Amino acid sequence: MKKIYKATQVLLVILFIAIVMVSSYSTTAVNVLGIIGIAVSSFYIYLHRKLKRDYVQD
Repeated sequence: MKKIYKATQVLLVILFIAIVMVSSYSTTAVNVLGIIGIAVSSFYIYLHRKLKRDYVQD
């Protein structure tokens, strides 16, 4: 689970860099990357809360 959590963090950083690099070329690409970023962020928040809850229960 922690590997998925770390991979999600890395993916968010890569998405941020991609949005900055593509922003001057195509608004459609930025919109698509933004939607993917929102989905990954939501999954990251879910994992963060789940890991925090599991850690408290242990």
